[in-house]
Formats: sequence, C-alpha cells, structure tokens
Amino acid sequence: MGYARLGVLDKAIEYFQKAIELYPEKFYAKAEQNLIAANVDLHNYHNVMELANDYLKHSPQSKFVKIMKSDALEELNDKKQ
Repeated sequence: MGYARLGVLDKAIEYFQKAIELYPEKFYAKAEQNLIAANVDLHNYHNVMELANDYLKHSPQSKFVKIMKSDALEELNDKKQ
C-alpha cells in the first residue's frame, strides 16, 4: 500500500497482482480492492470493470467496489459520447 500512497501506481499494481497470484485459492479482499483503486487512479476503466466484477462475485455487498465500478462505467460511457 505504501507505493499507492506515494503515487507510484504502476509499482503498486504490480505488487497487488503479485500478492493475489501467490495464493490463487484465497481471496485477498484488501489487495483486490487496492488493485481496483489503483486502476481507477490510472484511468484504466476497462480493468476496473473486469476486476470489480470478479471482486463482487466474492463480496457482493462491497459498497466501495460498487462505487468504483459505477464511476468506471460512467467514465466509459462518457468516452463513447
């Protein structure tokens, strides 16, 4: 999380992905959530949608992830217009 706080989002994404890949049988909510947030900050809205959909399969009540997904969808729709 330190990388994300410092604004080094590409490195943060790399480490969040590594944490998730190390134990694929586990669901690491914080790493997954931080990965989504870093992609939001980088305006990678297609990634946000894909990651949020996967996250919500494990934790469908997550308001924070639903908000990030909604914001990403809005941004993608704005780009289409």
